[in-house]
Amino acid sequence: MLNFKEENNLKVIETSSNNEPNDLMSIREISKKHGYDYNYLYKWSVIKQRLTLYDRGIWKLSEKEVLDFSKKRTQEKLAKLRSRKAGI
Repeated sequence: MLNFKEENNLKVIETSSNNEPNDLMSIREISKKHGYDYNYLYKWSVIKQRLTLYDRGIWKLSEKEVLDFSKKRTQEKLAKLRSRKAGI
């Protein structure tokens, strides 16, 4: 949520951290903890912007969001393989 304050005809934007998850970890930490390839997480977060990045001095991701995204991608790939196999 953004709060606007006017000071000397300038708008100062303050961000509140109410919406931020509590499980933020760096890309490297998540890749080590869960066995993901660092480049895989970098691709989906920075390049393709499918995972939300939080900037806290370094880029951080929500652990839960990464796990949910990975599970969803796995289900999509399995469905694609099953549809190919059914078409044979």
